[in-house]
Amino acid sequence: MPKIMSKLVFIDDSGDPGFKFAKGSSRFFVFALICFEDKSHAHNISNALRQLKTQLGKGNEFEFKSSKTGSSHKIEFWNTVNRYNYSISTIVVHKEHFRNKSIITNPEHFYNYVLQHTINNNRKFLE
Repeated sequence: MPKIMSKLVFIDDSGDPGFKFAKGSSRFFVFALICFEDKSHAHNISNALRQLKTQLGKGNEFEFKSSKTGSSHKIEFWNTVNRYNYSISTIVVHKEHFRNKSIITNPEHFYNYVLQHTINNNRKFLE
């Protein structure tokens, strides 16, 4: 019997959807999408990263965050995940250049607008 493959997709955001720059809103808002052609690929990366955390002396709760991870650990991270199949796509919005007034007045509308744009531009990954 043939194995049924099912994709697994994760979407994460960075920054905040607000437009009150004088009060600390981020200048950029980012959505990143990672797609695994099969759930087993995600499982394999997860196991490899768990092993890497152990090798680095980090606990399972440790999260590889670019802003908080040193260069040598970033290199180890990328060397680990680059052995596996996955696709990544990102959308970066420079919010100071975004002019749609009906969307920027409501952070939730802006968030949903960018999320929808992310999904629409990545149909090839999602089908």
